Amino acid sequence: MYSSKRRGRFVDYYSTIFENQLNSLVNWKREKGIKTTVVNTTTTGTTDTAIKNYITNFYQSNPNLVYILLVGDSGDIPSHTYGYYGGEQHWSDSYYGQLTNDYYPEAFVGRLSGNSVGIKTMTDRILEYEKNPLAGDWMKNAIGIGSNEGNGYGNDGEADYVHLRKIRTQLKDYGYQTVYEFYQGSQGGEDATGEPTPTMINNAMNAGTGFSIIQGTVT
Repeated sequence: MYSSKRRGRFVDYYSTIFENQLNSLVNWKREKGIKTTVVNTTTTGTTDTAIKNYITNFYQSNPNLVYILLVGDSGDIPSHTYGYYGGEQHWSDSYYGQLTNDYYPEAFVGRLSGNSVGIKTMTDRILEYEKNPLAGDWMKNAIGIGSNEGNGYGNDGEADYVHLRKIRTQLKDYGYQTVYEFYQGSQGGEDATGEPTPTMINNAMNAGTGFSIIQGTVT
């Protein structure tokens, strides 16, 4: 996600084994006018705490930081764990974007996860999509996928699909044309009766989608 209204700084954190795969992507970001800093784990350290401290210090000196890209699997750039609850370990990459004393992220965090061949494939596709996008209005389409859980304890105390409907309204106000509703159960509106199927979602994706949200609630 790149905002023309907030063209901030982009920082790329990677394991040294992926350096060659990232050069073309980094150069492209700079060509687009996005200030881009590339840092490897030799500089940041290899633990989640060390990397988070490095990013926090960087943010304090560069408050226009908007995008953080982690490159590598969790064995290369570790995810943070919030502990073991409800029978599962709660891993998080968004932890790296929480740069003040709360859980609200100050920066968008993404990850290219894979080996050297996979990272090269992903960077090539990003460059192809950004430099030579297919013609048409498909970027004005979006998809919302949500559960029927969360009422009373989810985001804003709402069930996931209710919260997604509010986001859908905002997206439409911002100029999105079609915002698909794929919700657990039968929730009315443009949500089809019953459960959304992989075929339904794949068809929407293949028709062209500029933005997708998946929202679920952990209990």
